[in-house]
Amino acid sequence: MCNCRGKIDPGSASRYITSLVHAHIPGLVDAWREIPMPVRDLLFDMFTWRFVFTRPEDLPRA
Repeated sequence: MCNCRGKIDPGSASRYITSLVHAHIPGLVDAWREIPMPVRDLLFDMFTWRFVFTRPEDLPRA
């Protein structure tokens, strides 16, 4: 998921997000807005929990 320098690998992050979506959303969804808000919140929390930044230098710069 992360490379040796602590950076997030986009490919594995994308696979992780896809697996979360498939596990928590029954059936096909045409647009993100069709996903119920509680499910969106859960997916966001699950993703951000997995990629917690612990050092200030890891935080994105504005």
